Amino acid sequence: MILKLLHKNQIVLILGALLSIFFLKVQIKLPEHLKFELEAQLLSPEDAVAAIYCDDGKGYRSSHMLELPYSPEYRVADATYVFKGRIPCGIGTKKIRFDPLWAEGELILKSFKLRTYRWFEIELDERRGAELTIINGIDKVQSAAGGIKVTSSGQDPIIELTDNVQGYFVVRNRDVFIGILILTPIFAALLKAAQLALSFILVRGEKIELFRQGIENRVDAVISIFTNYIRGSVEKPRDINFLAYLFAFAISIYGSWLFLGAIYPGVSVAYASAFIAAQVSVCFFLLLIAAAGWLLRDTARSWFFPGLAILFAICYVADAQLFRLNGMHISHGLQIMLDGGIQNFQKNLEFTKLSKPLLVAYQIVCLFLILSAFVLAFILGRLKRGFTIKISWKNCISLFVVLISIAYVEQWFSARTKSHSLWSLEQSDIPTYLTFIKAKDFIIEYGVKVKPYPVRGSTEFPQNLTEKVKKRNVYLFILESVRSDVITENVAPNLYKFKGEALNFKKAIANGNATHYGWYSIVNSRIPLYWDTYKSKEHKAGSESLRALKNAGYEIKVHSSKDLSYLSADETMFGSDLQLIDYITKHIPGSIPAIDISVTDTLIQSSINTDVGRASFNIVFWDSTHYPYRWPKTMGATFEPYAGSEESGVSLNSARELAIKNNPMIFNRYKNSIRFSDKLFGRFVNELKRNGLYEDAIIVVVGDHGQQFMEHNYLMHGRTLFSEDLHIPLYIKAPGYSALSSKKVASQVDIMPTILDLLGVGKLGNILSDGQSLVSKNTAGSFGVAAAAGFKNTPFRYVVEIEDWKLVFDLNRNDPLSSNKLYVKNIYDAGDREFIPGGGSKDDYSRFLEDKFGRELKNLPFLDLRSGPL
Repeated sequence: MILKLLHKNQIVLILGALLSIFFLKVQIKLPEHLKFELEAQLLSPEDAVAAIYCDDGKGYRSSHMLELPYSPEYRVADATYVFKGRIPCGIGTKKIRFDPLWAEGELILKSFKLRTYRWFEIELDERRGAELTIINGIDKVQSAAGGIKVTSSGQDPIIELTDNVQGYFVVRNRDVFIGILILTPIFAALLKAAQLALSFILVRGEKIELFRQGIENRVDAVISIFTNYIRGSVEKPRDINFLAYLFAFAISIYGSWLFLGAIYPGVSVAYASAFIAAQVSVCFFLLLIAAAGWLLRDTARSWFFPGLAILFAICYVADAQLFRLNGMHISHGLQIMLDGGIQNFQKNLEFTKLSKPLLVAYQIVCLFLILSAFVLAFILGRLKRGFTIKISWKNCISLFVVLISIAYVEQWFSARTKSHSLWSLEQSDIPTYLTFIKAKDFIIEYGVKVKPYPVRGSTEFPQNLTEKVKKRNVYLFILESVRSDVITENVAPNLYKFKGEALNFKKAIANGNATHYGWYSIVNSRIPLYWDTYKSKEHKAGSESLRALKNAGYEIKVHSSKDLSYLSADETMFGSDLQLIDYITKHIPGSIPAIDISVTDTLIQSSINTDVGRASFNIVFWDSTHYPYRWPKTMGATFEPYAGSEESGVSLNSARELAIKNNPMIFNRYKNSIRFSDKLFGRFVNELKRNGLYEDAIIVVVGDHGQQFMEHNYLMHGRTLFSEDLHIPLYIKAPGYSALSSKKVASQVDIMPTILDLLGVGKLGNILSDGQSLVSKNTAGSFGVAAAAGFKNTPFRYVVEIEDWKLVFDLNRNDPLSSNKLYVKNIYDAGDREFIPGGGSKDDYSRFLEDKFGRELKNLPFLDLRSGPL
């Protein structure tokens, strides 16, 4: 009965589905008016008027404003008001601004909801706090019961509730699918009712009725043509370019070999099982490509889709090559390369520091491979005799069933025989993996809540900050890719000597294993969890600590060989308009070592000529120690042999092979480049001493991250969280502090609060940072947290390091900022050897974690521990 009804009304259902899609498409687009709902509790004064604005893409105007009087009609409880309505917005709207009061007063902003294609609640005390911007008139914004408390002490207080309106128009496929399922029967019922009503009216007129029947017959004819074409395509066996698909499959075998070589140490039953899983998944996607070309003409089916299949296999191998180098997939690499839009692709590509000829060669090879995939498919398509097979749609479905069955059986086998840690690596690292039985990729879990991005800032600065801050010149040297174990008397004598004169640490770690995370953690003094959220803000105020120092009269000078616009790092550190910077190096053409020398010359001259009455905060970025590790020819090479020439290295693949087979050839390049940077540092220190400026200066030396040379199966950095990736030099020399080798575990986020403490405003450092002062006696604990950058922009994998132990955990892989669970993955000792407590039971892990990491997990700067272990 139901099937008959559906068949009879198939046209109505199709039209209903089309209308629902059209309706959702219209809803998804930015409307002229945005619905909102806002709840606020007015504490003082008793009478006031608020307002809410949309920007029009250029600014805030009265035509895009709605007044919200705190009047009885909006009151829902004592002093609590709920405002509902529509904000008049423009097509280019990005921001929504709330003026809570006209002058002095207090209120608690409890909730704010915004409707685009559905209702969104902007959680004011959660991660959406990253979008809040205090513009003027606000004295304080702090967490309160059920929301945020806003205290105003001036005229026209303004809060931007979000600068990411467009983000609420990003639609999940699941939402669209559910919307279509719900709306289709509704629209179909309305259409059917309209049809019946229209029929009742139109049947009275013979001509009109004939016209109606004609339209219906034409629609039926079109649908019949389409359905007959589909039926004919499905039932009729068709030729496919079998040789092209076989060739694509053969290419993919090499890719699977590369992927599994990075996961399994050698050939075994588990390796063979994983290889079958990888190739079955490749076959599945090749079959999908073949099926997609089923309905097209013979010419496209003979070369275009086979060309896509070959290109898919080539991309699979290229992805495996990149993954083998540093654990990154092409998808994440492209996300980084396309940061800022397609127009920034070439510029972002140059940040890899590969030589221009090599970059051009790589791009030519990519274009050649794309073209050759289709040319080869075309040639193979011409060889019809003996190389094409006929296959029907039923055969295709049968093949899908067989492949899915093999994949399921393999996973059933894996669940009972494999190490779940290795099996989970298969599932996460092989990009085409078909998951039917998910590996348990954690040992134990905790209930957590991600803390909001701090909305505090200059509003909490003391008024007399200028008088409190000591005026001393500060020099912060950020060394590129330098790990702590290479700072020896033999490799870097000047830095080694400086280490002996400064506060240094047995264990200092980078808070992330990539440059952009390191810079953010050092300068902004925040854990990288918030990096992408902050980078995406349209209005960025920059480092709160630098802002405090600038307000105190410091000159902020940036001496950089690097282009700091990489991933918008300059705006993230120094503000959207670089408003925190008083001076930044003008780049000159030349080799990287030559630019490093020029930057050092400018730094020395600037330091000698600084006004006596005004202190400066100097940040120094050198670049020669970045891959491929360079130094000037005039310096010579202390460490030999090495691959390549002094100012140009070798390709990444060659470097990887050298790191495996002849490690000194590439590691000596690294040491020579560090020795060059060490000479520059020694020259700077000597000039300060010669001019009597050394003793009173605060000098900090820190690495941005470490560097691997295949110690853990990867080259460079970004994927793993081992000592080579994270352990960095961190030396602090300050007046009044003698040399000391501390057992504290220090990290990059501790640098800014330490500097502020050395300048006499240590309490301010605790407000503006996720770290703590390393010279304070009141530190809560000694541990560091680092994030892995090689997976996605908002990191989900972290390590907590204490003196003798390391704990690796994951947040929600798909949306780390919304995580409610912390998944413990591994425990390592200080030598990066995996440790299993007791017999490895859940209770054994629970006791060990509580004993060794209980305090640290409760004091993570970005998580609230709610329950666990579970």
